[in-house]
Amino acid sequence: MKIAVITTQYLEELIRTTLAPYSGEHEIDLHIYEDFSGVTALYEGLEDFYDGFLISGAIPKAVIIKNLKHPRKPIVDFGTDISSYYELFLRLITEKQADLDSYYLDIMDLAAPAKPLTTYLCEASFRDFYEEIGHRLSGQTPSEIEETERDILKKHISLWKKTGKKLSITRLSSIAVKLTEAGIPFYFVYPGKDLISDAFLKTIAEAEKASLQSSLTSAIIIKSREGMVNDNECHKLLGKAIRRFTKTFTGDFEIRELAPDGYLIYTNHGMVEALTNHFTDCALQSYINESFKGPVSIGYGLAQTHTQAFANAKTAVAESAQKGGESFLLDSDNALIGPLNKRPLSLKAKALPKIQEISEKSGLSTMTINKIQTVIKTRNSTEISSAELALALQITGRSANRFLKQLVQNGYAHVAYEKQSVSRGRPERVYQISIPE
Repeated sequence: MKIAVITTQYLEELIRTTLAPYSGEHEIDLHIYEDFSGVTALYEGLEDFYDGFLISGAIPKAVIIKNLKHPRKPIVDFGTDISSYYELFLRLITEKQADLDSYYLDIMDLAAPAKPLTTYLCEASFRDFYEEIGHRLSGQTPSEIEETERDILKKHISLWKKTGKKLSITRLSSIAVKLTEAGIPFYFVYPGKDLISDAFLKTIAEAEKASLQSSLTSAIIIKSREGMVNDNECHKLLGKAIRRFTKTFTGDFEIRELAPDGYLIYTNHGMVEALTNHFTDCALQSYINESFKGPVSIGYGLAQTHTQAFANAKTAVAESAQKGGESFLLDSDNALIGPLNKRPLSLKAKALPKIQEISEKSGLSTMTINKIQTVIKTRNSTEISSAELALALQITGRSANRFLKQLVQNGYAHVAYEKQSVSRGRPERVYQISIPE
């Protein structure tokens, strides 16, 4: 997976060393923001180039989400947990013999009204106070959060100028950078390395899940037929048969109920091609006939979106019901193919012999090859990067990389050159596509 870490200069080295063990398996790039006002624009410029984002802090993540409403990529944050505060407080008391109430802990300004820090600690209520601060910040608008950041920085500087001895404690790494530049002494509440690692692994998990979701552009509807509608026991048995099938036929499936008489499966184009032996048979129909022992109708729908794939599957399953339960497929060009399990009747022209040959050599479907050809013609250029192909086909970067790799391995593409992307990460490969007409 390709992960972007959005953080500040102050945390850059800590994050880089903490995540180094994962760099062999995943591509990890660090991107630096200066303050909360610039974090949304930074994310927007990177969104199309990464599978997931790890953000150093719940506050910058909140700013991004509040500004964009629905970011298209998973965002996971890591901040400073309560134990990191206790660890710092204990160190200040034991090593510095510090009076904690003489320190300026900037998050105290967010409480209304604030008590002395030692009061919270003696009452064992600092955790509650810390959670209250999080709720207060989550209720602020992005502009209010940015203003809070500026006000806290001003107070740190003002107190230092007035007293010359006032020491500060902050958890905001964007402020820490500016305090360092101003020569103001302070203590920073660092996040633990375990916390960073756990957040990174969570980012990977969410990015992989999102990758699957984005490629689920095929739908399969399986419905019970005459005499079995509204039969709850049969509905459960059908569900069990479908789940057994998805475990036997290893692949990516998302199963949903269509009460009272059916089930919906979301998967990807490649899986449907495998299930139907390139749209000629129906392994699912054969399996259910043997294990469920009841009449069913099956419809496959292919499309670029979940909504359209579901609509196409509904049309196909209706055709299946009318034709006695034989499976049908409606593809993204609204071509009805079927009945499957018999000699297929397709209203769509067969692939050209040359495309069929490329498909067999590369392992890509004829549909995928035709789409790549269309993209090249539309762009009026045979040069394309993985990110550009992913955007044009509305697929994940991972899938686009796989398509290009298979074309390269079989002589239908090569790396033309590398260019620097908008990120400060690795250069981006640009491929020359040479699929014959």
